[in-house]
Amino acid sequence: MRAALEELTRALEREHERAAYRESVIDRLHEENQQLRRGERESLLDPIRAALYRVHDMAYREAGRWAEPKRPAASRAAPLFAAIADEIADALARTGVERYDVEPGELYDPAWHRAVGSTPVSDQLLDGTVVEGRTKGFARDDHAVRRADVIIRRFVEGER
Repeated sequence: MRAALEELTRALEREHERAAYRESVIDRLHEENQQLRRGERESLLDPIRAALYRVHDMAYREAGRWAEPKRPAASRAAPLFAAIADEIADALARTGVERYDVEPGELYDPAWHRAVGSTPVSDQLLDGTVVEGRTKGFARDDHAVRRADVIIRRFVEGER
């Protein structure tokens, strides 16, 4: 009886050691998994960071030029701001978000447009069409993640 009890105790100790080893493997694998996830999240941000570095450098360089006694011509501002907007749109594109334009005459679609104003119109056929886009929209996987701000036409009877 004593020998059987000692054998059972040794078997239990071996099983306890195996369970402790399995726990240590699970803990190590969990920590490795967490490190990989952190690394993946960080690597997802790399393209955004690179684009923001470029935008930062561009804005900083231009700020220096505009601070000089002989400032650049005001006509340089529009292309500069357009270049900054393009850099930001490129960064967003690297995350799967694409910029889209709104054309005058398009039919208003609340899934893609956000009406921020209206213009009265007497032609009922023009009711609900876009007069102008105020902002660009951004889409991912065929749906808007940020709708474009638009001015739309609204039919008003007797309007001239």
